[in-house]
Amino acid sequence: MTMESTDITISDAERESKQLSAKNVGQAQGALKEQGYAILRGAVPVHALETLKFKMEEDLKRLLAMESQVALPYNWVKGHLAVQPPPEHPYLFPEILANPFAAAVSKAVHSKFFNNAYDGLTILPGTSAQPLHADHGQLWPDLKEAHPPVTLVINIPLTDTNEQNGAIELWPGTHLNTTIWKGDDIEVPAAAIESLRQPCTPIRACTRQGDILMRDMRLWHRGMPNFSESPRIMLVNTHHIFWRERNAPIKIPLSAKAFFDALEVDTVFEVQSEGFDYLIQHEPYAYTPS
Repeated sequence: MTMESTDITISDAERESKQLSAKNVGQAQGALKEQGYAILRGAVPVHALETLKFKMEEDLKRLLAMESQVALPYNWVKGHLAVQPPPEHPYLFPEILANPFAAAVSKAVHSKFFNNAYDGLTILPGTSAQPLHADHGQLWPDLKEAHPPVTLVINIPLTDTNEQNGAIELWPGTHLNTTIWKGDDIEVPAAAIESLRQPCTPIRACTRQGDILMRDMRLWHRGMPNFSESPRIMLVNTHHIFWRERNAPIKIPLSAKAFFDALEVDTVFEVQSEGFDYLIQHEPYAYTPS
C-alpha cells in the first residue's frame, strides 16, 4: 500500500478562496488515518503570527517573573512551559481560531466537530527532551484495533521550527497502537518504545512560519531540546468529534465575546469576570522542582 504524503501545499487559489480542494482534503484525511499527522503548508497569514509572537514573548517574560509566587506550568521538564495566547483584541485572528483549511480537514474526519482549546506551548532555550507520550490514549482498553479518530490537535508554531529550536518529534502510525488507553498513564513504557522504534521510526515535524501541523491526539510524540537562543512558541487548538464532552472552555474577557460568537468553527468558551489574568490558568504536569 502506498503511504499517503503528509505534506499538503496550499495553493494561491485556495488561499484566495479560503477553500481547500477536495484533493488536498482527501490527502490530509488519508495521512491522518494512516500516519497520524498532516502538515498544511502556508495555511496561516504570517502577519497574524508575527503580531502574536511579539505579544507572547512579552507575556512569557511576565510569566517567568512570577516563578517565586506561583508554580509555573511546566510539562515534565523545566523549560517546556504552557503560555496562554492573549484572548483579547488586537491579538485575535479567525485564521488561527477558525482556520478554514484545518476546519475542512476536521470536517472530513469528524463530520461535525468543535474546538475547546486556545493554548500555547513554549520550549525555552537550553531545555532537554520530554518523555515520549500520547496526549490521549484509546477511549477503551483491550481493543483489537484502534477506533477512528475522536480528537485532532491543531498546532500552529509562531516561527519556523527545525531540529535546532525544538521541532516536535512524532512517531508515525502509533495512533493505531492500542496499548495506551484513556485511563492509563500517557507516558509510553520503555518496552513499547523499543518494540516500535523500527516500524514507527520517529521523525521531526519541521515547519515554516504559516504552516499548520494536524495530528491525531493519540499519536506518540514529545517536545524536544531547544538549542537556539530564542523561545519556540506553538499554538494549540483541539478539534473534537461532536459527541465528545464539551468541557474545559476557553476563558475569555467580555470584550472578546462578539469575536468568538462570530467564529465559523463551533467553539466552546466562557466569559470571565473583569480583571482575570489569562496567563494564570494551568498547573504543572508531571513536573517536580529540583
